[in-house]
Amino acid sequence: MKTINNYTTFGLSEKSFSEIISLLKNFPEIEQAKIFGSRATGNYKTGSDIDIAIFGKNVNQKSILNLMDAFEDSILPYFVDVLDYKTIKNIELKKHIDEAGVEFYRKKTNYQ
Repeated sequence: MKTINNYTTFGLSEKSFSEIISLLKNFPEIEQAKIFGSRATGNYKTGSDIDIAIFGKNVNQKSILNLMDAFEDSILPYFVDVLDYKTIKNIELKKHIDEAGVEFYRKKTNYQ
């Protein structure tokens, strides 16, 4: 599994990356997040959107909608597309997230 916490890997500023992490921390049901798509593979352009797959047994549609609203209201100069991994039906998309997705957020637990 690819894991990273270096914002430059995704072509983001430190401020933008910190904002994403800060917003994710507001949702206790989110256990893990991966960036996928062009930001993960390195073929992004300056204005490319940010594709994020969210993981967590208690994540639901309301979580996704609230997180998308939070991103929209944030200081981020990018469109952020958020998907609940467990609800993705497209097998090729799941395969892409599994193989090319980069974990950049994992909720801290008591044992970490």
